Amino acid sequence: MATSRGHQLVALQPYEWFGHYRDESWRHLCGLGGCAAPALYRCRYEYITGRAGKVSEAKRYACETHARHFAARYGMVVPAV
Repeated sequence: MATSRGHQLVALQPYEWFGHYRDESWRHLCGLGGCAAPALYRCRYEYITGRAGKVSEAKRYACETHARHFAARYGMVVPAV
């Protein structure tokens, strides 16, 4: 059974939308469910892998729709953008 913890949902600041670039063509896209909408949030959580119990971290960019699903699933409030 997979266990995860430390779920966080953070609204991206305007300067984070494009990563290190300032061009609209380099904007971060939602990384959940094959969605290609512009990312407005970053989801983060930790999970335990393998028998050794190593803790790994996952970070994904999310659009507003997927951020709402993530927040609802883990009982969080969606932060304002």
